[in-house]
Amino acid sequence: MRHPPDAANRLRVHDQTMEHNNIHSFDLGPDFGGRILRPHDDGWDDAVLVWNGLTDRRPSVVVQPSTAGDIALAIDFARDSDMELSVKGGGHHIAGLSMTDGGLTIDLSAMRDVVVDADAGLAHAGAGCLLGDLDRATQAHGLATTMGIASEVGVAGLTLGGGFGYLARRFGWAADSVEGVEIVTADGQVRVANRDQHSDLFWAVRGGGGNYGVVSRFTFRLHEVGPTVYGGLIALAVRTGRGGDAGDRRPGGGIHRVPRSRQGRHCHEQDAQGRRTDHGRLGKVNEQCCHRNAVAHDDPWAEHNGRVRGSAESERQADC
Repeated sequence: MRHPPDAANRLRVHDQTMEHNNIHSFDLGPDFGGRILRPHDDGWDDAVLVWNGLTDRRPSVVVQPSTAGDIALAIDFARDSDMELSVKGGGHHIAGLSMTDGGLTIDLSAMRDVVVDADAGLAHAGAGCLLGDLDRATQAHGLATTMGIASEVGVAGLTLGGGFGYLARRFGWAADSVEGVEIVTADGQVRVANRDQHSDLFWAVRGGGGNYGVVSRFTFRLHEVGPTVYGGLIALAVRTGRGGDAGDRRPGGGIHRVPRSRQGRHCHEQDAQGRRTDHGRLGKVNEQCCHRNAVAHDDPWAEHNGRVRGSAESERQADC
């Protein structure tokens, strides 16, 4: 991991902070079942790595909890020691807010388990999950919920920020599919928040802002999606004919004029590989139904001028 030029000076500052807060003897007690990392420990660089490499915040100590109880112990210590606290889910925040400078960071990367209850249509995801973790588990059952568009983004940060993704127009934002959370509040208490329990806290974590607590687990409502879906990037080709006419912008097709010397009204079809099929002289019925890639050449904008009736003539498309 590359450090900025003044990294050594910053680490010395951190050492002073560590001494001030007794971090060298940092201990969360026998009930703590996670991992504690200090600078130069194995795994430290990965624990403080965030997506935005331009940020340069470094905590004095990183705690990697495995349960909500571990999170509560870390929160209690930070509160009682008056230390700044930050929480890292996936580390994808553009401003790098998952890192504190000289304080204590809770890194949730060890809490990435996903349990899918396909019969109930629910998924229970640890707050350290990435989008890819949740998608893989739910798609095994042909289910999904709204997440973002990059598999390495953290579920927690995305969801608590609202969470816009590919499925948002169909199922709403990620926060709309949250059925409940397990959350550790500033007093170190582990609470379950949903529509029936701590409903005000449940409202808050679904778009009400931040700093209400540390979510340790999400329960998401799932929807039937996939595992085969129609999606991806659709590039609409623009082709030009002999006279420099603008082409049809629909996939794989184009508008092409035939020489005026050809008598009658003709249409042809051209596929994405350039293979052309001439449909010959258009009759009254075919003039209306021969759309998609085929057009009447003496009126290239026939579809837009009302000549093509679309679905009203769908039964006649076979005649093309």
